[in-house]
Amino acid sequence: MYKTSFPPALMQWVILTHSGMAMLLGCAVLGHIYLATLMPGFREGLSGMFSGWVPAKWAKDHYRKWYREIAGE
Repeated sequence: MYKTSFPPALMQWVILTHSGMAMLLGCAVLGHIYLATLMPGFREGLSGMFSGWVPAKWAKDHYRKWYREIAGE
């Protein structure tokens, strides 16, 4: 669109940087989907997002400070 507005060397770096960041973001999204759906230890957290409830053991293992605050320890 603006190819002639900027020097060609700058456009090459911008396109390369944009493509690299897009690939990193794609990997991060796929990694989060994998962890949320296929990893056994993370399923409780996924169900907790929808129900608002997680097992006490899971909460203690993943969020100790919050668990202590809620449990009154």
